[in-house]
Amino acid sequence: MACRMAHYLALENAHIDGFQLNPLEMEIRRRTWASTIMMERLAFMYLDLPSMFANVPVRTRSHIPEELWPSGWPEHQITPYLSRIGSEHSLLAYMKPLIVLYGRVADFVQQNHGTRMIIDYQTLDADLDAWFLSLPPALRDLSSAADSPIALDSHPSPMEWQNFWIACSLLFFGHHASGILRKWLLTTILSQPEKVVKAAGFALGDDSDVDQTALLATVLADALQVADAETYLLKRALRVDPTLTTLTPHLATGIYQVGLVYVMALGTKGLEGQDAIYKRCQEGISVHARSLDMLANSFGSGTAMARALRQSEKAST
Repeated sequence: MACRMAHYLALENAHIDGFQLNPLEMEIRRRTWASTIMMERLAFMYLDLPSMFANVPVRTRSHIPEELWPSGWPEHQITPYLSRIGSEHSLLAYMKPLIVLYGRVADFVQQNHGTRMIIDYQTLDADLDAWFLSLPPALRDLSSAADSPIALDSHPSPMEWQNFWIACSLLFFGHHASGILRKWLLTTILSQPEKVVKAAGFALGDDSDVDQTALLATVLADALQVADAETYLLKRALRVDPTLTTLTPHLATGIYQVGLVYVMALGTKGLEGQDAIYKRCQEGISVHARSLDMLANSFGSGTAMARALRQSEKAST
């Protein structure tokens, strides 16, 4: 509703013919439009629905004022300490390209794909990987090696804690974009294996003979990699605050979507290392369900999502 109203008011245009706006009024229009577009992209991604602005001209869909996005901090200034993760201002610099990628994922998973499906998927997946690699190592490390200690000051300031949770939220957004994309391919190969095998053969060359079981194993491994990264991040967040009261509730739907990767993996049969896969899935579902239970304190549907994950796990095993 807010995004539609902003579009009707032409807030994407800082200047309006026939009206005299001062610099402050123009800046308010630009920032309001940028904020509504960002939230629209995130909301529709979490709902697994196409963006309302999918067919609106690119100028309208993607216009976010450059001045809202300061450049990222220099690499040499980043060390793996909570107080060094960066300020809210600089962390948000990484949000602009992620919002664009969110929109591409939202559009991609809603489209019908032909023989170029794997080629187009790999292009988008590579762009998401490139975004993660653009993050400072201290930020990426929050999603890996969850058992390693977090180097905290003895008495972190409120700003340092805030930066930590903003960093976690940024990573969650990235994991949700990658998780939804890879879950889509996993769903497709489980429901339409011939279509995916044909597209994979086209990507490799018309004469390529693609083994369906090997392809499924690769797709599953890629999907589990993203789900595991989110599991590591959730473990870290739960260790810092077992109630997750600092995380915003709109993350719940994305956490649920990525958790479904584990449920789908439980339904696969005949793959090498099946017992290890089951163990990873059970642990991942447990962490995701626990996190959703905690988020239910501020988002009532979190409990229902956690219950759905646990029931799906029982049905799959």
